[in-house]
Amino acid sequence: MPRVGDTIRCEVKINSFARGNNTLLYFFSCDYFVRGEKMASLKSGAGFFTNEELRNGQGVTLTKVEREARLKIQPRSFTPLLCSAKTSFTAEDLLHLSQGDFAACFGEAYQQSGKNPSLRLSSPAMRMLDRVVSVDPTGGAWGLGLIVAEKTLNPEAWYFNCHFKDDFCLPGTLAAEGGTQLIAFYMLYLGLQSQTIDATFQPVLNVPQGGRNRGQITSTTSALTYQIEITEIGLSPEPFVRAELSIFFGGKMISISKNLGLRLVEKER
Repeated sequence: MPRVGDTIRCEVKINSFARGNNTLLYFFSCDYFVRGEKMASLKSGAGFFTNEELRNGQGVTLTKVEREARLKIQPRSFTPLLCSAKTSFTAEDLLHLSQGDFAACFGEAYQQSGKNPSLRLSSPAMRMLDRVVSVDPTGGAWGLGLIVAEKTLNPEAWYFNCHFKDDFCLPGTLAAEGGTQLIAFYMLYLGLQSQTIDATFQPVLNVPQGGRNRGQITSTTSALTYQIEITEIGLSPEPFVRAELSIFFGGKMISISKNLGLRLVEKER
């Protein structure tokens, strides 16, 4: 994985073009390299849509196969290793996590005593979450957790200038980062860090992820709503959590990501 000071090199290939309902679509692949080694690959597609098409889009809708698959899910259970009496969290609470003070956020049972100094939520400047609205450890289709969080958007913020040149909208990959941060939050909420010493958050390896984006997040003062359903929790070979992420904006689900996952990896000692 990349370390501070590393350079990430990305190779993008446009593989094909197509037209659908007079809309130009293109399909591409990306390979990402760090220190000369490939760390990730991506295959995707996108299109050139008018502002009217983007405004009038229906957002993401589940396919019949996806709806039927959800009906067949067998709920499971996981007993949290630590328990917090709180089920919602403010910006101040999240700031405590950015500072590594878990007890100030969740309660005294989460006192670390210097055990995992590198485990922190992203700094406020980079955090794509402002508050956690609700945490239900037995919620969701899988019975392993349903967590909802929000991000209030600022039209002048840096993230609206991260898309294509002069295209002021929030990149879908950056929006999904908020979901990854929410998974990290939930791992700490469950107390998975009690099983590690000097660990860091890292992606779950060799698990293909998938997703769809059907909408545009424009520079506005409204809010993004994140919802994650936990699909798997484990402690071996290291603590990990996997989840499905849904993002809502303007009253529509505009993004869904599957198989997002993080694990706690101890540094070499």
